[in-house]
Amino acid sequence: MREQLEHKSHQQVDSIMEFIHHEHRQSLRLFAYKFIGDWGIVDDIIQEVFIKVFLKLNTLQDRSALKSWLYTITANQCKDYLRLKYVNTTLLTDDFDDPAFSNRNTVEKEVLINSDMMLLKEIIQSLPKRYKDPIILYYFYNLTYQNISTILRECVGTIKVRIYRAKKMIRERFIGQNLGQFS
Repeated sequence: MREQLEHKSHQQVDSIMEFIHHEHRQSLRLFAYKFIGDWGIVDDIIQEVFIKVFLKLNTLQDRSALKSWLYTITANQCKDYLRLKYVNTTLLTDDFDDPAFSNRNTVEKEVLINSDMMLLKEIIQSLPKRYKDPIILYYFYNLTYQNISTILRECVGTIKVRIYRAKKMIRERFIGQNLGQFS
């Protein structure tokens, strides 16, 4: 099969790609949506998937494995997107500067809330990476344990334990910091 694909004409490769596009595009889109949750991003990811499929079509050794090969490429593309999104965004900053966090009833309340948010941000940023990453992905990106597990390449149980421990550390540090302000 591999040699057959390597020796195919452009017309034959185009025909194979049309078949793949027609038969698998919609199911791959739905699969990617389960990872990403945003149809606009899903379409970009699927475009990248088809580019990779076109470039790597000659590496497909067994045509019966086509469907699982396509799903593997799609899953990897989704994971790459989530990893890059996580790495390339400024974590927390936008959320804490949002006026929705303040009550706007009084200047004093606003100052206290902003102060608490900044303290919370500092505490989260000071956590060890193994605790900080899962808690940010869970609370600020609303990802499931399973998605976090996939991104961080850890088992779901480990992710649950790390989030639990991170919450405990944040609570203890936050209370300790706030008590220290009134001493």
